[in-house]
Amino acid sequence: MRVWLLYSLGLFACASSGGAGREPTLEYEIAYDDNRPGEASALISSTFEQMVRFKPAAASFHLLRFRAQLAQEGRVRWTVYGQDPLEQPSKELASWERDYPHEMASGPTDGRWVVEDLVARIPGGQSGAIWVGFRRLAGDPRLWSSAIDCENAFVRDSDPAKFLRPMPIRKTPMIRLDWGP
Repeated sequence: MRVWLLYSLGLFACASSGGAGREPTLEYEIAYDDNRPGEASALISSTFEQMVRFKPAAASFHLLRFRAQLAQEGRVRWTVYGQDPLEQPSKELASWERDYPHEMASGPTDGRWVVEDLVARIPGGQSGAIWVGFRRLAGDPRLWSSAIDCENAFVRDSDPAKFLRPMPIRKTPMIRLDWGP
């Protein structure tokens, strides 16, 4: 009995010391979707890119990560862009390719999100709007979209021979951006 009491007091002291955890931090998430996947739109070609423009409320911020809800597996290219004075995607901040297996795709009610870390890919502070682009490279990867028209969802053909400015789309791809001060 005495051993149990001492062990219990030791656990209580460790749990309540507060020194073991880290201090709370402040993060923000921008989500334009309504958390209701409704459609998984296919991209016409591998040069077409779905894009979502995010406008953090702070003048200066750090990008932490983004979440995306995949509807179908495949090989994709993610690209994060800054924004130019004409409110178009401009300087490429980071770009990478990723193979997503079937297990990472979500059904309409699974709530499974893939998370891509941005801290190491885009170090330092940013300002202005950020664009996140999704392009298929192999297979038929798709993102879930919600029925919300957020006015920040676009598609464009990134082929330099047929370059088109981003065109608004009515469905919002389910991509969310996390940022901090």
